Amino acid sequence: SYPVSRDLALEGGYTFALRRVGRFQGGDVPGVSFFDTNSHTWFGGPRYRLTRNDSIAAVYRQSFILQSRSEGGRSFSTTLVTLAGNYTKEFQEWGLSVEGGLTFIEPAGRSFPSGRITATTQPERDTVLRVILSREARPSIFLQGGAVISNLAQVGISHRIYERLTLDGSAAYGLGQFFPNTSDSTFQNFTGSVGLSYKLTRNVTGDITYRYTNINRSGGVVDYIVSRHVAGFFLTAEWK
Repeated sequence: SYPVSRDLALEGGYTFALRRVGRFQGGDVPGVSFFDTNSHTWFGGPRYRLTRNDSIAAVYRQSFILQSRSEGGRSFSTTLVTLAGNYTKEFQEWGLSVEGGLTFIEPAGRSFPSGRITATTQPERDTVLRVILSREARPSIFLQGGAVISNLAQVGISHRIYERLTLDGSAAYGLGQFFPNTSDSTFQNFTGSVGLSYKLTRNVTGDITYRYTNINRSGGVVDYIVSRHVAGFFLTAEWK
């Protein structure tokens, strides 16, 4: 964030994501594919403070996605561009962020309304509850590569055990719509996760997480039900 004046600031950032999928236990499953994915996302825009607790922003977000089948094959790319407006209201014990706009997907040559609503509340000093409703374009990593419209409802809780250690948990339900036939090519997924986050230094955080995901696709030529259990350790570095 770069302040231009007392009420106006320029915000921006960059995110890189890398996802690699191994082989199925017991061998590959006929007709089921996962996709190794690299994604680069740039975002930015001006934010204007209306009052002490309210602000509005214009958001430009672009993602370049490079994928290939996990079992091997030719790479292909997808580009996502989102133009949106954002309204944020913040108080000491709760906050609300509403974003709405339009997302363009290439090479599909399609666009759709997208947005996100995030509400947070702090019922006590060390506990934060959050609810997220969103409709966004994301990389498709299952069955079909490219982009998928993700319709998501998520509830999460974060509790600080002591100054450096935090316990996080969340549950989410999602409905995914493949491109280009969004009406008859869908899948459902449920995700539950729990993790411990420890602040190693002022800027570096270590996380131990466990995530369960159940993916259910019906209505296609073949129905699929896939369950995944993932445990991992992550290091995150932030400078502000």
